[in-house]
Formats: sequence, C-alpha cells, structure tokens
Amino acid sequence: LGSAGVRMENLLEGLQSERKAAEDERFHLSMERAEAEYQRKQLEEERHALEEQRVKILNETRAQARRELDAVQTELAKVRIDVSRGNLTRERLGEARQKARRLEEKVTSIPEPRRPAKKAEAEQERLEGPLQIGDTVHVLTFNQNAELVGLSADRGEAEVQMGALRFRVNVDSIERISKRKAAAEERAGMVLPRLEDRPVVANQLDMRGWRVDAALDELESYLNDAALSGMSSVRIVHGKGTGALRAAVREQLSHHPLVKSYTSAPPQEGGDGVTIVKLSA
Repeated sequence: LGSAGVRMENLLEGLQSERKAAEDERFHLSMERAEAEYQRKQLEEERHALEEQRVKILNETRAQARRELDAVQTELAKVRIDVSRGNLTRERLGEARQKARRLEEKVTSIPEPRRPAKKAEAEQERLEGPLQIGDTVHVLTFNQNAELVGLSADRGEAEVQMGALRFRVNVDSIERISKRKAAAEERAGMVLPRLEDRPVVANQLDMRGWRVDAALDELESYLNDAALSGMSSVRIVHGKGTGALRAAVREQLSHHPLVKSYTSAPPQEGGDGVTIVKLSA
C-alpha cells in the first residue's frame, strides 16, 4: 500500500506539472496572438493613413489638371470663333488643339483615386473586360455617363449616346461602369452640362485651303461641340475648288450620328462652296 501511495503521489505531481506546462503554453500563445493582433491593427491604421494621403494627393492633382484643361478648352473655343471669322490662322487653331489634347491626356493619365470598398459594396464600379455594344460607360472627356452604341476598332473610336446626343470619342476616353453606379449617379442628378457650362461655338467653320485629313479631324470636334452647345444647324465653308474637300466633308456628314441632313447653301450665301448642316440634337 505504501508503494502504491508513492506511485499515486508521483502520478499526481506529474499531472499537475503537465497541466501547469499546458497553462503556460496557452498563456504564451495568447500573448503572442494579442501581440500579433496589435501589430496587425497598427499596420492597418498606417496603411489606411497612407491610402487617405494618396487619395488626397490624386484628387488635388486631378483637380489642378482639370482646371488647366477647362481653361484651355475655353481658349480653344474662342480661337475657333476667331479662325472662323478670319481673325487668326489655322496654325494658331492647331496649336490650341494640341495644347488641349496634351492636357486632356494629362488628366486621363492620372489614376482615379478609389477608396477601399466595403464588403457590402462588392460590385465593382469600374468593370474589366472588353467593351461591348450596350455597355454603360463613363465618358471622361465630358465627365458624363452614356450608352455605348458603336465601336470602330481599326480607328480606335467609340460611338456613345447621351440622351438625344450621339458622339464619337476615343476608346481610351471611356470606361465601363456598373449599371448600379450609373443609376445612382442619375438619381444624384448627373445630367448634361448646363447651358452656361457648354462650349462657345461659332455658327460656321471655315476650312478653305485645309488639307482633307486636318479638315475632317476639325469637323468631328466642331460637330461635337456644336451639338453639345445646343445648336440646331451650322455652316461648313469648304470652298468650291476641285471639289475634293467638299466631297470628303459630305461623305463624313452622310454617316455622322449627329447630322440630321445637309445641303448646299443658297447661291447668294456661297452655293456649293458652303454646306448647311442640320443637327439631330
């Protein structure tokens, strides 16, 4: 019995020792988990602070670039009027257009700041994948949402519908967005620019003496601006000459989504040297 009692006592001491060791191990593991959680929270707070700072910097950069672009676009509209009135050369118009393009590229090259989405907002606002007819897109150059109604891969152009207006824009200037985001923006009041915000556009474009490719590029921009400004008709002055420029202009007008119809001006207003364009806006 004495030996059995000793063995029992040794067994109990061993069990107590193992229990204490297990408790110590649990304590150390608990401390390590607490330390790891603390470090995780610290890193998360630092990451969040850095993200907020990045968003702030990007917002300020985009805002400054947008202000510069708005100023240049206003200048470009004025230059177009002066050119159409014969007060400035086409070279001056070309310089203004190049400046506007450079600033527009600067704006679109700055990444759009995006705060981390909450789990409840799992649907992406910007959708990846190839563009398809019928997609809802955001047109960066107009800062408006539209429906994609046409694609020209070889020319890198897209045709978009904003209300009653149709425009051709560069594919790089649009991005797919979710229909939920578009609906939310529509409810928030995202509409076409107010009248006072629309570009100032002359009622005619004088392109006499221009090369065909330069004339067609300018015609595209001019029609977009004219439609956006709410004009119902414009005059395209191309002259008579060999008729090559007139033919190229009318070919582009014949399939342009913003053009309702076109015809030669009355003889006393230029005849075949001028094309009167009625816009479908």
